[in-house]
Amino acid sequence: MNKKFLINEKEISKGPLYIDLETDSKELEIKSVEIPGKIHVKGVIKKVSKRIFFEGEVRFQAHLICSLCGEEFSRDFTERIYVEFVKGYPTVSEKPIKLHVDELDVEYYPGEVFSIESSIHDTIILAIPFAPKCREDCKGLCPVCGTNLNREQCNCNIEKTNPLKEQLLKLKK
Repeated sequence: MNKKFLINEKEISKGPLYIDLETDSKELEIKSVEIPGKIHVKGVIKKVSKRIFFEGEVRFQAHLICSLCGEEFSRDFTERIYVEFVKGYPTVSEKPIKLHVDELDVEYYPGEVFSIESSIHDTIILAIPFAPKCREDCKGLCPVCGTNLNREQCNCNIEKTNPLKEQLLKLKK
């Protein structure tokens, strides 16, 4: 655990703590996506009564591969981060419990020190689309010859019919 992500409760007891730091994917152990440059984190940590909140934004650029045409591209991200830190341990129940939306951004910490590292890590991972597209109007690849239809048009005869739809129509008759 990196010390620059550690926050001591004493630091925020007299007022908010403003965060403005740079990190990288190696420090955050992000291996599932290529983030070539710095990751910028800016926000504020404040204590309200006995509750501690971290609110801010995470900015970074990721190199992705289009799920339709296979082209590599870069995309800039600016993601909101909002986490409540609760001292202690979560209660454990043998019965299934239903979580409310406001309980999903809660992290527990046992002592006087907590870390914002996993919150930053998770914000980045959740921002990356499951099936990224290089652009909204990406035409993808020709299913017959594999030509990237964003760059050139091919001469393949592609029927606009769906074979599954045809099968369903046969069953309906």
